[in-house]
Amino acid sequence: MTRRFRSKIDLWLLTLLILVLVMQSYLLTSTILGNAPSSAKYVMIGVTILVFLLIGSILLRTHYTVAGDMLTIVSGPIRRTVMISDIQQVSETRNLLSSPALSLDRLRIEYGNGKSVMVSPGDKKEFLSAIRQKLA
Repeated sequence: MTRRFRSKIDLWLLTLLILVLVMQSYLLTSTILGNAPSSAKYVMIGVTILVFLLIGSILLRTHYTVAGDMLTIVSGPIRRTVMISDIQQVSETRNLLSSPALSLDRLRIEYGNGKSVMVSPGDKKEFLSAIRQKLA
């Protein structure tokens, strides 16, 4: 059975990402309407497209899938797979380090040889239950 869990999203982070998109739009508009050379305008269009694609993909594609004996962690263009049998410990954390999580309400998953990843499933209880079922 495949279970997919979307990331919880903190309002402060969503606000920050939207502000980045607004600022990028402002910079693009200023560059296009200003006296910048054509090459600068094309570069700014390209940068804006990349910023929108990256932030959009992170907001829309941050999720965690438990299927078979694998936990697949996706955040935008990044994908990581963890063997559930390699999971040694799962603990709650509010660590600020970068991770495929859109909230500081996180779970730290320790696996393999000293590896770890932090995730922020919207339904932590169900996520933990799905992991525990596979470990049993």
